[in-house]
Amino acid sequence: MNSLTYFYAGYYDERENMNQTFDNIGLKHPLYHPIEHAVDMGIIKPTSKSFDVDSPIKREEIAAWYVRVDREVTYAELAVSTFRLAHEISDKRNSQNY
Repeated sequence: MNSLTYFYAGYYDERENMNQTFDNIGLKHPLYHPIEHAVDMGIIKPTSKSFDVDSPIKREEIAAWYVRVDREVTYAELAVSTFRLAHEISDKRNSQNY
């Protein structure tokens, strides 16, 4: 979400009074704000009461997420997002001794 949108200073304070979308992603969860922001923007479509943060995502699904973004995405923003994802995958592989 950080590479796709800009968070405004008041956004998090406003969200504290809102209901949570997923039972397992409460206000104290580190991914609460980005996930709720993605739900608000229509990027994540809640289909169940639980959000599986460790579920793999298909290329078609990530492409659909980018299409649902409320404004145009620049190549630079797409590159930043892609590199962050690649680093995260690399770090997980190194920690699992692949």
